[in-house]
Amino acid sequence: MPAISIPSLRCGRSPAAVAAAVLFAAAAGNSSAAAISLNFASGAGEPAATFDMASGEVAGVIPLSNWNNLHGPSNTVAGLLGETGAPTTASASWISNGTHDNIFLSVSPGDFTMMKSHLDARASGFGSPEDATVTVSSLPAVIANLYDVYVYFDAVTDSGLVFANYTIGTQTFYIQDTSNFTGTFVQGTGTTPDTRTAGANYVKFSGLTGDSFTLVADSESFRAEISGIQIVAVPEPGGAGLAVLGALALARRRRRAVSLS
Repeated sequence: MPAISIPSLRCGRSPAAVAAAVLFAAAAGNSSAAAISLNFASGAGEPAATFDMASGEVAGVIPLSNWNNLHGPSNTVAGLLGETGAPTTASASWISNGTHDNIFLSVSPGDFTMMKSHLDARASGFGSPEDATVTVSSLPAVIANLYDVYVYFDAVTDSGLVFANYTIGTQTFYIQDTSNFTGTFVQGTGTTPDTRTAGANYVKFSGLTGDSFTLVADSESFRAEISGIQIVAVPEPGGAGLAVLGALALARRRRRAVSLS
């Protein structure tokens, strides 16, 4: 079995994110294309490469490099890069109300650059199309067998007036974007309007299968954004995955024993 490299885990990542990174490491140990990361890099009129990420920049709940820099309010890009930087069979097509960037965020390498610019969805009366839609097709088999999708967003506001929902297939998450990104990822888990998560800046769609999916961002008030997307293979619950999780569980027990002694 190839050596497993666990992505570096930095501040701003929850225990659930740590577990997801460990599972990703197990999948990556078996493949060179276990994840694909998309950075929607066009802003509100800046030169095309202003919000591009360099190949070595690391970002996301699953901290990875080799993000694909995608430009324009609508476009199609084939041959998306995997996490190693090698082209894959996957392609992305998207259409939106426009592109924008958060003037309150700095352009610093990694998470802040990824969260800075975004596709826009707008509420009724702000032009057409209202929704932002992203379709990813022809995923490589190692991902298509079972994967999670992480969707990142950050509104240009701290007023709390941004209400939005994000849908893939039968899964929908409702959020209220109340503040600008500070470096900490907050997952939106509400599945109804009454349980929407305030302060969220990403949602996670779990257990997807098949070589394509379509994401729809719907603005309920003001706007909804798509700053970035990560598509991450989930290994089967055996082999490398169980070995890594077992090691983590043992380490946790040892830390607990030390704290009680």
